[in-house]
Amino acid sequence: MTIHHHMFAVREAPQPAESDDELQLQDYYAAGERDFSDRDLCGIEVNTDCLSYARFRRSKLKQVNLQDMDLRGVDLSEANLSRSNLNHADLRGAALNNGIFFLTSFNGANLQGADLSGASLDITDLEQANLQGANLCGAYLRGLDLSQVNLQGAYFDPKTQFDRTFDPLAAGMQQDVQTTMDDLVLHFNQLSQCATRYLGDMIVAKYWAQTQVNNRYLAALEITAANQFSYAGPAQDPANLHQLKWAQLWINRFLGSCSLIVQDLPNIAEQKNLLVVSAG
Repeated sequence: MTIHHHMFAVREAPQPAESDDELQLQDYYAAGERDFSDRDLCGIEVNTDCLSYARFRRSKLKQVNLQDMDLRGVDLSEANLSRSNLNHADLRGAALNNGIFFLTSFNGANLQGADLSGASLDITDLEQANLQGANLCGAYLRGLDLSQVNLQGAYFDPKTQFDRTFDPLAAGMQQDVQTTMDDLVLHFNQLSQCATRYLGDMIVAKYWAQTQVNNRYLAALEITAANQFSYAGPAQDPANLHQLKWAQLWINRFLGSCSLIVQDLPNIAEQKNLLVVSAG
């Protein structure tokens, strides 16, 4: 199969480093490791500017400096980042659902389309943060100054806990999903076409299959042999937040796999507005 080089670097997927206590997180990441779930990484020193598409599910990352870092599509669901510094970090499309963010600083961070459902943001600094299209359903936001936060198109529900004086609708937040299943299919097809241009049909098919999320929310989303997606239902049906959540997770996993071979693919997808399913 022919790999399309174009102007971007194409490389073979690296092999994970052998176990070595002296090796640091960034060494494993640079060697192609992406799963750091269920780890105690409190206070770890991170000497890299990119951990995009890594998985830290349920990990402890208290008092870690992640300022200015590329954390696009990272999975921090159920992780504890209390007292950590994520100022100006790029967290677009990241999964932070059910995470603990006590005294965490997100000053100036980009959280477009991030999943913060069920997250505990207690004494959290969100000044100048961008939460466009973020999922804040069931999140704890009491006591926070949200006056300088971009909440346009962010989602909330009756379980989202705000201060009584805060009006989410006046802040541009929404409860109803505007994205249709047709929009979702179009997004997947455009991303698939983009990836195929640089990786070819076989690798793209392999990565879609390897990263597929198998649950009832995306069961009606079908993929053909030509790496094209379709929806087995009315195209104009509005997507629900569960479908958006799992679609974003699938896209994150897919881009994470692709970037092991074409490092620039997330940047290419970003230029085509294909990083985040719903950004308000």
